[in-house]
Amino acid sequence: MTDNNEQKKTESTPFCEQKALNAYQSAMHMWSHTGQVLWSKFNAMLVAQSIIVASVLFSFKPELTYLRMGLSFIGLLLCIVWGMITARGNSFHVYYFLSARELAEQHFPTEAQFLGERGQFFSEGASVKIKRADNKVSRRIRSFGRFLSTEKLSYIVIVLFGIIHLILISFTVWSK
Repeated sequence: MTDNNEQKKTESTPFCEQKALNAYQSAMHMWSHTGQVLWSKFNAMLVAQSIIVASVLFSFKPELTYLRMGLSFIGLLLCIVWGMITARGNSFHVYYFLSARELAEQHFPTEAQFLGERGQFFSEGASVKIKRADNKVSRRIRSFGRFLSTEKLSYIVIVLFGIIHLILISFTVWSK
């Protein structure tokens, strides 16, 4: 009876590893996809905000005061929506990354530890050597690139557009 159970364990191991690998690949695919979708949405909102700001700046005539005010309020509301969309997208992006990492650590611990440690060193600015067939390549993130994360920088852009809209609103109110 024991031999039969051992045989089942041995036979099911490659299948379990394949399922784990498929799950890991799916999680990485979703991580990559959510990143692309996140940046597509960010770029669309960036273009919309730029058009609104340009429209407000080109409408500084006394008879267009209400248009300027309306566009600036719409831009401000869009900043809030933009921030919410970005926060939700970043949450899913991190979720899929952590899911992939969890699967890798559970089913491929040696490779996951190697990638995790090396990735940590790389994010801290340490030089990481990558072995290739022809030679070794050494890479590191430049200090300016480590200053703020991409997520934080995207929120800064959103806040800057909000500030621009507030300035445009106050300028419109004070110029009456």
